[in-house]
Amino acid sequence: MTKLDQFRGCLIGGAAGDALGYTVEFMRESSIFKKYGKPGITEYDLSNGIGEALISDDTQMTLFTANALLLDTTVTDVVQNIANCYKDWYQTQFVTYGAAKGKYAWLMQVPELFAHRAPGITCLSAIEHGAGGSIA
Repeated sequence: MTKLDQFRGCLIGGAAGDALGYTVEFMRESSIFKKYGKPGITEYDLSNGIGEALISDDTQMTLFTANALLLDTTVTDVVQNIANCYKDWYQTQFVTYGAAKGKYAWLMQVPELFAHRAPGITCLSAIEHGAGGSIA
């Protein structure tokens, strides 16, 4: 198994687990058992109106981080690349696919990632204002 295979496996495994747990992320244990039975959630909940398992903002941001790390740059550019890709991700939380003005992440070409997944206010604020002030 190559390092690339290991990295892919890590990303896919994380996304699969996130999609399994997304529907119960903010539920109390008793509520989970009440809804899904004694074993808890054991398969993807597809009752969200679109019939697909959903990922959270955590997986979205993980993908945008990976996108930044894969950009062809020097080591000194990595932090700026991550910041730039996070600014692109930020748009996926508030605009529809095609309306975004993504500049860095090739993931901006994936319509399914344009879905608000209730990221934390601190996270959004930090990306919006960042070290340089405004997201614009």
